[in-house]
Amino acid sequence: ATGWQARIARQERARADHDIAKYQRLIGRFPDTKAAEEGRDELAVLLLAEAEKALKDGDFSTAAARADEARVYAGVDNTDKAYAIAKKVDEGRAKKVAEKALAEAADGRCASALKMILDWCNSIIAKMFQGRCRCRWTEWWSSCL
Repeated sequence: ATGWQARIARQERARADHDIAKYQRLIGRFPDTKAAEEGRDELAVLLLAEAEKALKDGDFSTAAARADEARVYAGVDNTDKAYAIAKKVDEGRAKKVAEKALAEAADGRCASALKMILDWCNSIIAKMFQGRCRCRWTEWWSSCL
């Protein structure tokens, strides 16, 4: 098989199997080809599907990792979808922290609840939500009063 036939065959196998690893090998082995160009966006679609599934399952780490990886390969439309998933991941993490903090506050452990919220607000993960987080911490803290 010639070079272009091998590229086409790899692309078709990746498509048929919906296999992320095969797409990654195609892109890595033939980076500046039409097959790799098409494969990048197809790979991004598969990664976004995995990210959405992980998000529905509550697996925020996997969802964030897949969305980040999708942004590397994606075109404009899929990059926007990856950012939307990343935002949902951050919102889900924030909700989880808020629920834990409210439970702590309800049990009378207000200092622990406040620390949880402020630690999350100051974390790298929460950077895009810091303004909203800082506005809402008084709401969460008020349950201690």
